[in-house]
Amino acid sequence: MVENIDSKAIENNVHEGMDSLHQMLLYMLTELERVSHITGLRYFLTYGTLIGAVRERSLIGWDVDADVFVPVDDYDALCTALSSLLPSDLCVYSPLSVPNYEYTFARIGYRGIDHKIVRVDLIPLGSGPRRQTARIAYSLYVRFVNLFYMLKLVPLEEKIHYGFRKKLITRFAKAVLALIPSPLLLSGVTWIRRKRFAGRTLADSCGWFGPRRQFFDADWFANTTRVELGDQLFNGPSGAHRFLEWVYGDYMNPVSAEEQEKQLRFAHRYYLTPLRQMGVIAN
Repeated sequence: MVENIDSKAIENNVHEGMDSLHQMLLYMLTELERVSHITGLRYFLTYGTLIGAVRERSLIGWDVDADVFVPVDDYDALCTALSSLLPSDLCVYSPLSVPNYEYTFARIGYRGIDHKIVRVDLIPLGSGPRRQTARIAYSLYVRFVNLFYMLKLVPLEEKIHYGFRKKLITRFAKAVLALIPSPLLLSGVTWIRRKRFAGRTLADSCGWFGPRRQFFDADWFANTTRVELGDQLFNGPSGAHRFLEWVYGDYMNPVSAEEQEKQLRFAHRYYLTPLRQMGVIAN
């Protein structure tokens, strides 16, 4: 549900396009749920996808992807099961299965469609340190290793939203990173992702959130609870409310109409337009 949007500022076909994109995301999530049910392997809706389920029972109006936590103990097995059991129009992208794939985590995508346009991210949820200094070190480590891995492998021409300065920095970084083997960077992330820290702290090892929002109480993910998303039921963490408050604060209050319009325009330019050009969604 998108609230407080000025209909004169956002064209109707943007909303229609988002509806089509959301159906594609729900289809992938439904297949993930099916494979999880067959195998008994765990997942949890997370971040904006979980907000949509808890607050609106649907994907947030401008969301162009879906986010899922997968416990590290189940991660490899679930990726393998998905590779075998997904329908033929879907596939798993991972650094081990797709040459030059630039992320250290896996995602579900559509065959024949660039995974950066429509995807479900499978984010490893592993053990994390208790002490603040250790959390800062962990956060910096995974942030830079993930960033270096991405910069080394991503084709610069795909970063069409980069400005001149950012492109210049990326070119320089790629030249320096050419000296570091990709498997070494990947093994560095895999090592800390699987490391067992003392205590009951969990961590997102993808490195985007900083030393506070990146670490969670294990009790919040001790069990699953069923949450509704697009008239279907999926797994959420039993401590969904505590988790979302920890990460976002007042997550029940939607962002301003101006921010919603900004997000929808970004989605239209970089996600809906390519899908329309490919004939995946209607013009």
